[in-house]
Amino acid sequence: MRLRVRVRVRVRLRLRVSVVTDEGRHLLRRRRADDPTHELLNGEDEADAAAAAAAAAAMATMEDSDSDDDDMQRKEYVEPKLNRRREIFDMGLHFILILLLYQSTSEKRELRDALALTQSLKRIFVEADYNDKTFMDVRTFADVWDWTEGTLVSGLFDSDVDATGNIMMYNQLVGAVRFRQVRVSNISCNISPKIQRRVEIASRKFQQSFVFQGPIEPCSPSNPTECTGGGECFFEYSEEKRDVHDFGPCTTDGRAALLGTPGLSIEQINKYNETCGGPEPFQGSGFKYYPAALVKAPSYLIFDGGGYVRDIRPDEPLPGADIPTVPKDRMLADIDELKKMLWLDERTRAMFVHFSVYNANFNLYAACNLIFRFSPGGVITPIPKFKVMKIDLYEGVKEMSDYLTSVEFQYDAALMLLFFRLFIKEFVRYVSIRWTYGTSIPYITNIWNMLEIANLIPYIIAWVTRMLFSSSELRWVYTKGMFATRYAELGPVADFYVLAFAFDSLSIIISFLKLFKYFRLFDATSLLWVVLESATKDMAYFFLMLFLFIAGFALFAEQMFGPTLRVFADTLSSATTLLNILFGSVAVYRDMVRTAQETTLAVLFFIIYVVWMFFILVNVFLAILNDYYGAAKGAEEERNEQKAEKRREAAALRAANPPPSYLDRMVKLQKAARGRFHRFKSRIKGFTRRPVIYRRHRDES
Repeated sequence: MRLRVRVRVRVRLRLRVSVVTDEGRHLLRRRRADDPTHELLNGEDEADAAAAAAAAAAMATMEDSDSDDDDMQRKEYVEPKLNRRREIFDMGLHFILILLLYQSTSEKRELRDALALTQSLKRIFVEADYNDKTFMDVRTFADVWDWTEGTLVSGLFDSDVDATGNIMMYNQLVGAVRFRQVRVSNISCNISPKIQRRVEIASRKFQQSFVFQGPIEPCSPSNPTECTGGGECFFEYSEEKRDVHDFGPCTTDGRAALLGTPGLSIEQINKYNETCGGPEPFQGSGFKYYPAALVKAPSYLIFDGGGYVRDIRPDEPLPGADIPTVPKDRMLADIDELKKMLWLDERTRAMFVHFSVYNANFNLYAACNLIFRFSPGGVITPIPKFKVMKIDLYEGVKEMSDYLTSVEFQYDAALMLLFFRLFIKEFVRYVSIRWTYGTSIPYITNIWNMLEIANLIPYIIAWVTRMLFSSSELRWVYTKGMFATRYAELGPVADFYVLAFAFDSLSIIISFLKLFKYFRLFDATSLLWVVLESATKDMAYFFLMLFLFIAGFALFAEQMFGPTLRVFADTLSSATTLLNILFGSVAVYRDMVRTAQETTLAVLFFIIYVVWMFFILVNVFLAILNDYYGAAKGAEEERNEQKAEKRREAAALRAANPPPSYLDRMVKLQKAARGRFHRFKSRIKGFTRRPVIYRRHRDES
């Protein structure tokens, strides 16, 4: 007899430990006696040999647990039968989860208040006009400075009804106003030698391009890259091509170039001769570079958070006043200084105007970012960004005891319990399948399990983002002293705030998609899912072909219309435009014909695209769905007919063999009870006669 104890290792290896009993040793001696190459071992030698054999067997059986059935036949996975009662219970809980999720998201953020604050800021800074132009009409460097000195300053200081300095009466400027720009070096792209010329200055020769005509300046010791060739070429911004050197009045060459500028005295030019950065960071000239780790501004598109920064800080509050204010005259003077010292030039790739606003009526903060993007082609693109947020995770909660009375926290606590139940349920299901069948494939290939995971992940990410929001260093600093003389950088905090709600919204969408799981319980609502499930394979092939054709047409349109139309400037924009045409938005057709180099080719492209994509592929898609819908509808009608036939057969059977009347049932029950009573009585009599018969046999013996 051999007793085997198996220990399953979770790294998919198995170790078999064999305990050999006396009978096992006897069998071992018999096997070795039959083998002439081994001697019979006794005593301790035999025990050592048995242990060595067990170890060898254990080492030999270390293999993949999925490929070995461990002397047991692996069960083949079979989808469990649908438990309607349990699924209906889960459906009720899921409806409660959707309602709580929506209510929790709505309680944390008042969308109407946020919209009102955003519209107010847009009206004063984006839609307000200067010289019959608005923010979105900025096209030149002069327009940038005109908007800054006109609309920006007027909106910050002149939009109130009194002298308190509020923005549109109710919005208070928080901290300083920050001007920031990012720049590229003058060797950020390669120029063909055919359009360069050899220049010799002070016995030094180097290449200079013909791109920007102007006086030839000697090599600058502060920026030796100007003497290494390449010429003045300014490409798109990137971390590798960005400029980090001081410029303007912070360099000898810059001060020399500013001599004679109207409105600038020698004292003003030499103002930053000794120090360019000022006594504190961001208080200097604006011509000194600061890295992103120090600026802590959020990244936007291809631009990082660093750059050349100039803060216009408010004065200290007057006695009896709680809020420091920025003097309008000093802000105008600083903006005029930046303009005259050529703070914006051909190296500038983006200019940012940052400031924060607080509205006490809504208890909302707004991180305002007004951006001017300068392309290498000379196009200025204005981009307004307003991010509205609350600085507190739960409004009105200051102490631990306040959490119990907070409605927002109560909603979140209930949601956490429901999502925790969902997590435990899925974890147990996965472990059960993995342990029973030795593989995770049945769990992964089940679409409902993956939908449950997809429902969990956004909610978890949303709460991780909220924890980052709550623990943000910037949030804690400005919570303790928001209205200070420093600049209030709320951009990264606002990003966390907005991102958390984005994942909440994603979780709501997936929760609604999960309702298809419970629609299977009812014939009236399961038809749509049956159609989609049946047509999955054909629809996958169709969307693959659609993607290939869209990609082909997008590449063609990019090369044909990209140089003249922004909507075809890159592959992604081109594909998006073609999809809009497929959905019926054909307004771009006129621009295609008007700006195309070959009008006939543009017309042919549009006709071929519409005929092939709309009249052929879209109808193929509808035909696929119609075919499977007809099949699913026919199968459902057949099932309903079979159920009706079974009901008719049961009714006919009941009519042919009607059930007995109440009186007949009582008579039958009485007879059955009487028969059982007689059988029980005779059995009792048999028990009472057995001792007499036993004594009679004993006396006779």
